[in-house]
Amino acid sequence: MVEVVEIPVELAQFQLPQAVQDRLQLLLGSQDQGQELSPPEQ
Repeated sequence: MVEVVEIPVELAQFQLPQAVQDRLQLLLGSQDQGQELSPPEQ
């Protein structure tokens, strides 16, 4: 069964604040390297 998810056009323009984006990229990079995130990081 195929589900269709509609995404509002405004969401395409959404950007996280730079500090949040930087932290997110750091955490995703850690996960990509196989490191487990601590509970607060999760």
